[in-house]
Amino acid sequence: MQWQEYLQFFSYGQGGILGIVAVFGLHLLINFFAVAMSFYLAFTLTSRFTEGNEGDTKAHFKILAVIIGAALLSSFFGKIISTRIFMTISKRLHDATVKSLLASHISFFEQHTHGHILNRFTSDIKTLDNFVFQFLEMIDYFVKCLTAVTIVLYLYPVIFIFALPSLVYLVHMR
Repeated sequence: MQWQEYLQFFSYGQGGILGIVAVFGLHLLINFFAVAMSFYLAFTLTSRFTEGNEGDTKAHFKILAVIIGAALLSSFFGKIISTRIFMTISKRLHDATVKSLLASHISFFEQHTHGHILNRFTSDIKTLDNFVFQFLEMIDYFVKCLTAVTIVLYLYPVIFIFALPSLVYLVHMR
């Protein structure tokens, strides 16, 4: 498929292309809070064992509870919003497919058996639904890879030499 076809395909969703951008942003937010939780746990445990003092344990628990709460809320609402957008895409594509089939000339129905039409229709709907789901999965996969590569490159910039060819390979493979 060409980019114009992707743009037309995903214009069926709520908000059109901005809806897809919103889903991408929500997945970035979800991964941000997951990484923040991991980093904060690593920070508090490291400082606790290296410095030998307990510090303000209640304050650490409160901060960690806020981060965990934000991670859960962003994940919950992000998944609901992205599912709603992609279900809208599927519903609108189904409606457009049915309208197109119903608008067909009567000779189409005379030339093909009902079983053949029904089989082809369900096959096309299945292909559309799989494509929508795979795109949602690809957004999540891409954001997770981007987050991981960004963190690693920030911590160890030398790894960029190895990360770039790997990223190109993964994008091509996916």
